[in-house]
Amino acid sequence: MQIYPVQTHSQWKEFVYFPYQLHRGSQNWIPPLIAEQKKIFDPARNSMRKHCDHQLFLLKNNSQVIGRIAAFVDQSANDHWQDSVGLFGSYECI
Repeated sequence: MQIYPVQTHSQWKEFVYFPYQLHRGSQNWIPPLIAEQKKIFDPARNSMRKHCDHQLFLLKNNSQVIGRIAAFVDQSANDHWQDSVGLFGSYECI
């Protein structure tokens, strides 16, 4: 297994589509709209991503994606609250 930062458009697509592959066939999962997910992870269309330092990561076993996670630091919020925190989200893993 190896962790890769998302750096290419094809990796970005793997990141966005991974939950749909992971939960395919699960009757308990209600998939979000793909268009909305793309909007969330596109810095040009998500204003929060414009002012946050962020990195998306993929976990792969050979060439197969087996997990994902996003890391964020909102420096504006840290400055306002006089804090130093980061956030993790979009965690999915087999």
